[in-house]
Amino acid sequence: LKLQFLYLIAGNTNNTKMPPAGVMVIDPVDVVSAADIKITEYVGRVASGHTECSACVAAISGASEEAYQTPAFDEYVLLLEGRVVFQWSDGSTLEVGAGKGVFLPKGTRVKWIWPGPCKYVPICLPAFSPSNCLREEEANCAKDAAAMARLKSLHAATSATETRPWSFTSGVLIGACAAFALAHVIGGRCPFVSK
Repeated sequence: LKLQFLYLIAGNTNNTKMPPAGVMVIDPVDVVSAADIKITEYVGRVASGHTECSACVAAISGASEEAYQTPAFDEYVLLLEGRVVFQWSDGSTLEVGAGKGVFLPKGTRVKWIWPGPCKYVPICLPAFSPSNCLREEEANCAKDAAAMARLKSLHAATSATETRPWSFTSGVLIGACAAFALAHVIGGRCPFVSK
């Protein structure tokens, strides 16, 4: 069953059995594309219509930073490559390198600073939206005005107007999708498939 589920996520159409109710194959959507940052959403308001959780892959191509934000969601960050410096309201910082995870509780005012190329997976509960990240306006940020306008437009166009009830099944689905996407991105072996 685990292998069948992964084949469905991977887009295998040779399997003649119907998937269990609620299983979705989700096409990722590039939600941010600017000079130094590209964010591809795999699960969330834009890619799948889920409002309870979002999972993306963010790729930073060079040294840059983002505006301060105070999200109304908990954020889990899986740092795959490079480094991130988190700067807090008081100016103090925390530098985190590849192979680490970070938890940012909702209501934490933070500025993301990337000293160089970086790749990470942000997972937000509930799902990210431009309105619930509470991003402050600052000049010279990784997400320029055009990228922010497109991001807001994509979110405005989604039909996710009400939160789907969170269930064990949707949690397993989102977790499996995030694990598969992570394994695919880092070129590793998927933890659900044994050789």
